[in-house]
Amino acid sequence: MLARNPLAHWPPGRRAAATVEFAVVVPVLLVFVLGIIEMGRLVMVAQVNTNAAREGARYAAQGNVDTATVDTYLRTYLTAAGVSNAAAGTNTAVTVTIEAMSGTSTWTTVTDPSTQAAGTPLRVTVSANFNQQSWLPTRFFVGNNTQVQGVAVMRKE
Repeated sequence: MLARNPLAHWPPGRRAAATVEFAVVVPVLLVFVLGIIEMGRLVMVAQVNTNAAREGARYAAQGNVDTATVDTYLRTYLTAAGVSNAAAGTNTAVTVTIEAMSGTSTWTTVTDPSTQAAGTPLRVTVSANFNQQSWLPTRFFVGNNTQVQGVAVMRKE
């Protein structure tokens, strides 16, 4: 018995159509999948920064700690959460700012939140450069030097 060709029932001009259609669709599909991955990573880093800011504000409001201690605490938290280059140094991708409200609506940077009076609002801002957090080598989906920021405010106890 002779082996039958599975493509014999197709018209002669249609045999390569599936390959051409696949070649046209794959780049578009790949762009969508990579965009979903990149946006998901952006949202994840933003959520981690918000959680870190909340942790830092709680730590600064409760304890007798200075800004350097809160900064170290937050950088350890961010490193454990998977944020790249969060450790202090020259190549850090993360900035941490601790401010206290002075007057009615002015925020000023403080070096020692433990010296603030009870009830003073403390604002902790954690900002990360997303270029150093991205899993993709290109900046096609998110522009250059995109900052992802988390902010939390708590009153000093």
